[in-house]
Amino acid sequence: MFVVGIKSLPKSITISLTLLLSGLLLVSSQALTFIDPTALLRGASAQELREHILHNRPPPSPDVNDPNLRVEEVFDGLELPTSMAFLGENDILVTEKDSGRVQRIIDGEMQDDPVIDVQVANNDERGLLGIDISNTNGTANNEQYVFLYFTESGGGEDGDDWSAGIPPSGTRLYKYNIVQAIGDDDDDEAQVQLSNGTLLLDLPATPGPRYHGGPVTVGPDNNVYVVIGTVDHHETQAQNFEDAPEPDGTSGVFRITQEGRVADIQGVISEEIPLNLYYGYGIRQSFGMEFDPVTGNLWDTENGPDQYDELNLVEPGFNSGWRDVSGLAGRAGDLNIEDDLVDFDGRGRYSDPEFTWQQTVAPTGLDFLNSTGLGAAYQNDLFVGDYNNGNLYHFDLNENRTQLVLGGGLADRALDPGDEVGEILFGTGFGGITDVKVGPDGYLYVLTFQDDGGSIYRIVPEDLDTDDDEADGDTDEAEIEETTDDTGAPTLAQTLVERITRDVTSQ
Repeated sequence: MFVVGIKSLPKSITISLTLLLSGLLLVSSQALTFIDPTALLRGASAQELREHILHNRPPPSPDVNDPNLRVEEVFDGLELPTSMAFLGENDILVTEKDSGRVQRIIDGEMQDDPVIDVQVANNDERGLLGIDISNTNGTANNEQYVFLYFTESGGGEDGDDWSAGIPPSGTRLYKYNIVQAIGDDDDDEAQVQLSNGTLLLDLPATPGPRYHGGPVTVGPDNNVYVVIGTVDHHETQAQNFEDAPEPDGTSGVFRITQEGRVADIQGVISEEIPLNLYYGYGIRQSFGMEFDPVTGNLWDTENGPDQYDELNLVEPGFNSGWRDVSGLAGRAGDLNIEDDLVDFDGRGRYSDPEFTWQQTVAPTGLDFLNSTGLGAAYQNDLFVGDYNNGNLYHFDLNENRTQLVLGGGLADRALDPGDEVGEILFGTGFGGITDVKVGPDGYLYVLTFQDDGGSIYRIVPEDLDTDDDEADGDTDEAEIEETTDDTGAPTLAQTLVERITRDVTSQ
């Protein structure tokens, strides 16, 4: 292990209690650690009240606008679920924000014991936030791993950040092995547990308690991608403060190998450790991120302050613009992109969102329907959920899949008051949507919670036999990559690596 100083401020500069403006970096072969030396001096956590963003909604009554489709409930009874990932068909792992538990829902029933229970700081937007599962392609010994992203408790008890004023240990990404054991029930169902946690990333968790991000996804290059926001509110070059310290592990899309090998990551905005881990920056807060299964392009959702939530195409070196711009740059008044935004010597590039909500809806999970399970018309289209209204949105992409096909009042890439939303509104009444995923069966799954409860819904054809678990044309990412390999064309992994290499070498 070795220690690298990121940046120290002159003593003459006052350090705000709400900002992280200095830090040290610890790097090992197993983990990347950003340590904030001022965190222990802050007493703000002890004064914070436990606040969850809860809306007074009616009970969920989900519906979709296509009469050929219907919504069915897969499971009800989760506690503040935040994200989900599939172990297999009808086999789902779900994270619960406040309890730190990962629950397994198999064939519509919850496994007796959680697959793991981690200790989380859970005030406001802290907690157990994200999960993804690797495929066996490209992993050591062809094993599957589970990746969890959470704000880890500083005192070993759930919620001790608000109940006892103990600062979180960090906002962390762990890798776990999947262990199966024979259960005690009559049918000897195999019980699944997660074990042998390996710390891959240790990012700031103070001052908080908001804007810690949450989404985790394994990319076509087999690296693990996570998003973190400003953590209430850091001011560095990653937030486009030109004369501020270097990025400190906030406001970015990060990628790390599944083994935590920091030096193996080719830098985008910089070759220096830890800046080489930044794939994108300028991000305020995000709850959704996924790769396009056709092109390998990364997309995310981003929450604005009091206006202009975003849906973004995240190319290598992407600068989302925060804190200088939220929404479309053309609506940002006197913003000068070249003069006002940090570009890391031309290696970072601002780009406008592909879609914005002028009035905030809190977009969360998103996924691409890489199947014909809901009909050929929806194949490879993009679906996005929102938390505030419980709406599910549907977007077509253009031919090269870098923009959305939008018409009428939405042609300016903004849903403004008075615009007709029917063109993109696919479903309503889901409660607070926290995640959207395509299952191995080729159907669309929606994770949602209402007050302290939570449910999983599945969208299927109206005429589907509920006993028939097979979907026409179902496929998954591994099958897409295998098919692409058989044609002799570049794989998604090769495409992503080539895109990163091209963008870096062209600077």
